[in-house]
Amino acid sequence: MHAIMFLEGAKNMDYISRIKATIDYIEENIRSPIDLLDLSKKAFCSVPHFYRIFNSIVGMSVKDYIRKRRLSIAAKELISNPRKRIIDIAYDYDFNSQEVFTRAFLKEFGITPGEYRRKNGEGIVLFDKFDFSGGEKKMVVGKLNDVRIVRLEPMKVAYYRGYGINPEREAWIPITEWLLSDAKELYFRQFGRYPEVKELLKWAEENDLYKPPKGRRYFGFDNPLKTEDKAEYGYEVWVTLSGSEKEDDKVKFKDFEGGLYAVTRAKKSSKSLIETWQKLFKWLETSGYKHGNHQWLEEYVTVEGKKGFVAFDLYMPISE
Repeated sequence: MHAIMFLEGAKNMDYISRIKATIDYIEENIRSPIDLLDLSKKAFCSVPHFYRIFNSIVGMSVKDYIRKRRLSIAAKELISNPRKRIIDIAYDYDFNSQEVFTRAFLKEFGITPGEYRRKNGEGIVLFDKFDFSGGEKKMVVGKLNDVRIVRLEPMKVAYYRGYGINPEREAWIPITEWLLSDAKELYFRQFGRYPEVKELLKWAEENDLYKPPKGRRYFGFDNPLKTEDKAEYGYEVWVTLSGSEKEDDKVKFKDFEGGLYAVTRAKKSSKSLIETWQKLFKWLETSGYKHGNHQWLEEYVTVEGKKGFVAFDLYMPISE
């Protein structure tokens, strides 16, 4: 209900003005804890959508932006207020201790706060408030000419969510074992042991034991999203069902209600994914559609007769 209210209130606001409002809010509250939910409300969208919009326009994550601004303003205060203790400046800008502040300062500027103060502010470049007059230069140049409007119908999917430094791998291992469950049992009967997933996949392919149902589809998305303060994040994989599959101890089933999407294709590389998402957000600004609040998706595009996947189809949720 709240998300719907935000979207309705955002009818006459474009993405640039929304992010401007959040940038101003950050500046006004730079000395206080800043909650991402509050920022997303300023931008009239959910937290995951806000993450992507902010990154597309500003060129970095919102947490990275806040950290850089706090450190830069704190650096100015180190020089303008030389009698103030470093620990007090650290607390003023929401760092839990002088040690945490010093580590962050050193990582950002290559010098400790004490050394910076002794050198009277020489030798580093501070990070200014984002300048929207040049903001367009930070966006990826280019337009999308192949955006399709697609309505995904409700569907039942098998899913597993991995979590860690490499959650995509953590998610795909149990999904692959589930997809090859029959082959896994055949392998056990033949060799008396269960193989590692890579060995199982190779054996199944060599023996022509995996023939996915025609029309099977594979989707993935970050859940929960990666943040600056944690190396770990989540990744959820979906596989559409043909009707005869069964859950196991890890892979479960659920219903997806579907929704309206703007869809475009990206190459397999991480760089292409990021750039294509940015272009898709840029396309939305003049498309006549609004951002939807249902699940965004990345579909793994497969070609019959070829191993693995060949590209991604990016699904941006939209509403009319």
